[in-house]
Amino acid sequence: MLSCNSSAEYTHQFSGYRDVQIPLETYTGEVGYSLQLLGDARKTVTLNAGLTAVAGYETINRSEAMLPDGSTILDKDNFVYGTGGRLTLETYLSDRFVLLLQGRTKVLWGTDLKQFRPSAGIGLRFNF
Repeated sequence: MLSCNSSAEYTHQFSGYRDVQIPLETYTGEVGYSLQLLGDARKTVTLNAGLTAVAGYETINRSEAMLPDGSTILDKDNFVYGTGGRLTLETYLSDRFVLLLQGRTKVLWGTDLKQFRPSAGIGLRFNF
């Protein structure tokens, strides 16, 4: 079964430089499709794979190029775009609660930061 999905994400990280922590922020939106790979008839456990298109904006040091010690950041704020992939294992704990285990990756172009961004997570979803 093929389903459409979309999401918005905000990521906040710090990069250390001497005794200063430089904030790195990324705002992205994703649109894509997800496909059920495995699952039992009652859908108590499912394995899904997804592919998304990603677009957004990233800022470095809140757009301030100058650091307190007089150093200049050469990297710039950018519009970013790319693709993402996701593998999700879902299991129903009850009629409305779902436990999620997820591995994701994004590949972004137009960035001065890391182009390949993997992540893993665990979550709980409530279905209305």
